[in-house]
Amino acid sequence: MTLRVAVADDQPRLLQTIVSILEREFEVLGVFQGGKALLEFVCEKRPDVAVVDLGLPDLNGLEVIRKIREHDIATRIVVCSVEKDPDLVNAALQAGAACYVWKERIASELNKAVQLAAKGEQFVSSRE
Repeated sequence: MTLRVAVADDQPRLLQTIVSILEREFEVLGVFQGGKALLEFVCEKRPDVAVVDLGLPDLNGLEVIRKIREHDIATRIVVCSVEKDPDLVNAALQAGAACYVWKERIASELNKAVQLAAKGEQFVSSRE
């Protein structure tokens, strides 16, 4: 079965790159540039995985993660961010994200992270 994925990033060019990477292995159900739109979509369509940027307008990535968890939705979360601050990474994982991928590593790590998240496993890009 093909995993169903939703994606949100506020940078249109990067969003297009992320989608093209994901489409190689997954069904991309929804693409968004804001947190509120992603949250509404996840609540309605319940994709297997949501790929979320932390710096989203109108509702940041951490809030999106928390609200998905508050609604007790089974969608797994993969954060895709430029932020490498360990406190922010931990905050995302504690909020309910399964995986955290640095944007500079999306080509090599994003699809792996989505697969692991769907299985309930954790993954964080290494600092090296």
